[in-house]
Amino acid sequence: MHYNVVFDVTQTGYRQWSALVLAIIFAAIPIIVISYKGFVWWRSSFKRIKFLLFISAFGCLMGTSDFYHHYSNYLRLQSAMRDSKCVISEGVVTQFHKLPESHQNKPGEAFVVNGLEFRYRDGSAQNGFNRVGFIRSGMQIRIYHFDKDDSIDKDITRLEVAQ
Repeated sequence: MHYNVVFDVTQTGYRQWSALVLAIIFAAIPIIVISYKGFVWWRSSFKRIKFLLFISAFGCLMGTSDFYHHYSNYLRLQSAMRDSKCVISEGVVTQFHKLPESHQNKPGEAFVVNGLEFRYRDGSAQNGFNRVGFIRSGMQIRIYHFDKDDSIDKDITRLEVAQ
């Protein structure tokens, strides 16, 4: 049977840049506020400057750590795929169902292939396949997946659909 590659983590770029952008914005806040010539309240109180720098440092640290977490996961998935550490499941999609909306209002899907359950949410921070609306019951697919130690979900590193 011939399969077409729909998704491969080694051929896609990193998609979760929002955390790094947030860190850069938080780093720029004190520079913007202090350099704004018409904004003089910061000169009158050293406490305001300390508070501004604290908020900036905290936001920058949180954004940077979030970016590091997701980017290192992305690199780990790519490495697992390149080093053939992924498990391959092949078969017909069964038990397909929509997941209830999350607290972030992101739709999700779950399905079973060859006795293994897969689930993901659209636009989630998962670096594997997470495109809602593509998979449906009865499809013949081949899934390469990497089971993370810190999660019950399996990251789909490569998805192939039978012709």
